[in-house]
Amino acid sequence: NASRCGAEIERERIPIFPGLLESGLGTQDLVLNGGEEYALLFTSSLRESELSTRVKRPVYAIGRITAGNDVLLNGQPLQARGWDHFSRGGER
Repeated sequence: NASRCGAEIERERIPIFPGLLESGLGTQDLVLNGGEEYALLFTSSLRESELSTRVKRPVYAIGRITAGNDVLLNGQPLQARGWDHFSRGGER
């Protein structure tokens, strides 16, 4: 909201790390809203392969930044969920 930008995220491009599928838990909910697996989310104008080479780590392009404030997952609005440290109950 502060940046006045939105995003279009492609669910199929979000990496799922080993062990998550075998957990028997709701994979999509954990990937989007879980709190125990951490990754850095950032924007770059470089291609995935070039950036991976430069930082010597895997980098995954999962979407693109758009005008407006909407965040879409496969074309559908994505609601912010998860843990909010500043709310009374913690949940959003």
